[in-house]
Amino acid sequence: MENKDLPSDFLRHKKMVPSADPPKVEDINILYQFFDRSSKLVVLTGAGISTESGIPDYRSPNGAYSTGFRPITHQEFIRSNRARRRYWARSYAGWRRFTAAEPGPAHIALASLEKAGRIKFMMTQNVDRLHHRAGSNPLELHGTVYVVACTNCGFSLPRSSFQDQVKALNPKWAEAIESLDYDSRLDKSFGMKQRPDGDIEIDEKFWEEEFHIPNCQKCDGILKPDVVFFGDNVPKGRADRAMEAAKECDAFLVLGSSLMTMSAFRLVRAAHEAGAATAIVNVGVSRADNLIPLKINAKLGEILPRLLSVGSLSVPAV
Repeated sequence: MENKDLPSDFLRHKKMVPSADPPKVEDINILYQFFDRSSKLVVLTGAGISTESGIPDYRSPNGAYSTGFRPITHQEFIRSNRARRRYWARSYAGWRRFTAAEPGPAHIALASLEKAGRIKFMMTQNVDRLHHRAGSNPLELHGTVYVVACTNCGFSLPRSSFQDQVKALNPKWAEAIESLDYDSRLDKSFGMKQRPDGDIEIDEKFWEEEFHIPNCQKCDGILKPDVVFFGDNVPKGRADRAMEAAKECDAFLVLGSSLMTMSAFRLVRAAHEAGAATAIVNVGVSRADNLIPLKINAKLGEILPRLLSVGSLSVPAV
């Protein structure tokens, strides 16, 4: 079954998105002024922009952590073949569902603001490439699950090619997974439940026996999604580029991130210390609430599109 055959609303489960009151006119005007006063605006987006497209997050009140889930760490992935098999089985099973997510109104609004020259530089903590599909090209701080790379020699390949290799090694298993009905009411069937970053929680009995994962075709090394796992660091070149943007901007806007990871928090802190105006739009608390002077509690898909028709920001949608 192709993505186009999935129910259009199967990913948009209301429990994925934390509740928030509709944005006030006052908040929209304040955010407009923040944009309007900046000529070198940097935007950082987090999981909160993707939950509105149906991709779960970790830290919100309805996130994966609230159910006791803990993601795999870099160290565990590298040292344990069993952990890698578990990860790839779950990730393979969830891939079709993950890629069915569509950019939301907030992604589209940001792409419009970029096109109009209102955003100088954008970066994201997300690995889902929904910004790209909306027309943006942000710096991906934590990489992307759309690329698989060898931890030994650095060889990389598209995720679609890796999916084909897994299917070739496990034809009966893959056929069973792909035959499942992905109706949202059946999330827990076969021990399966959607998780952040494209994987699905799947009962051990469905991957423990005779599930095989491919190795690097160049050096036989370990293949890993090209993302920064917990316990790993953002590559230096990427981190340096993000830090440079943060220190040189005149305004830094955080959208949909709790900033609990140091790789994100240090950027807004650096911008603040360099004298830039700082603001955050997020549902719930963030690590920088005591640092950032402007905090708006709102859903991004409700407030950002409304900016497009305000004052000098009036721009057509992409």
